[in-house]
Amino acid sequence: MFEKLYDRLYHYVECKSMLSKHQYSFRAKVPTKFAIYDIVECISENLDQKIPTCAIFLDLSKAFDTVDHSVLLWKLEHYYGIGGLSLQLFENYLHRREQYTVVNKCRSQTQQINCVLPQGSISSSLLFSLYVNDLPKVSNFKTSLFADDTCLMLANKNIDILEKMVDQEINKVDSWMRHNKLSLNYSKTVYMIFNSDKKQSSPFRVQIGNNLINRGNSTKYLGMHLDHKLNWDTHISKLESKLSCYSGIFYRIREYLSTNELKMIYFNLVYSHLRMSLVLGAQQQKPAYTD
Repeated sequence: MFEKLYDRLYHYVECKSMLSKHQYSFRAKVPTKFAIYDIVECISENLDQKIPTCAIFLDLSKAFDTVDHSVLLWKLEHYYGIGGLSLQLFENYLHRREQYTVVNKCRSQTQQINCVLPQGSISSSLLFSLYVNDLPKVSNFKTSLFADDTCLMLANKNIDILEKMVDQEINKVDSWMRHNKLSLNYSKTVYMIFNSDKKQSSPFRVQIGNNLINRGNSTKYLGMHLDHKLNWDTHISKLESKLSCYSGIFYRIREYLSTNELKMIYFNLVYSHLRMSLVLGAQQQKPAYTD
């Protein structure tokens, strides 16, 4: 039943162009690589123009488990115009769930669940996309969304002005997070500075609320390892290590499996990593900068 409801909801939001152009997850004909392209192209263009870029990679704490039902239903009605029987169906789908805990054969009282999107449901992915769909509108960050993976980017020729801009805009994002009852894993949230000018080396700090965010030289985003030089050394090193491991596996199992079975394992484990890297490499024809 809810698969049919999902189809109707997805068709509705796509026909009305309701999903943000910066939302790349769970959409037909929008592969993961588009989100990577969006980020890399923006940073590359800024580097070519010698404009420093600050990129913040947010790590949401148990994002699907903290979606507030009342907030989601309010957005479905007021942001997306879903009402009447359709809204009631979503309300029943979300609200009529209960849970209890058993410790040493002692069972707690049953309580209604007021947050969390049901796991394993195709509808939950789309509902989460709609839940965070308005994030790109709350600040001047260039925002890239892929489910609960979010990248915020801001650039300015003056590194000191950029720091002040980031501080001002990140407060807007923090306010949006609190209003939507989402929380960040601050220890895993990182930022990077992409800057081709060696002279602009003044200290840079990013703070969200009372939490200082770690600055990294590289981070993993949607399966790709981005480094602050944008030269892909980190990604190539990680990929080389992974492929070396797979080669060892193939060497040990080659005598026990048929060619077709080995091909099946190859396309499931290896090919996707190679294809993503090769396609991205073909898209990136401009040289990266060096220290």
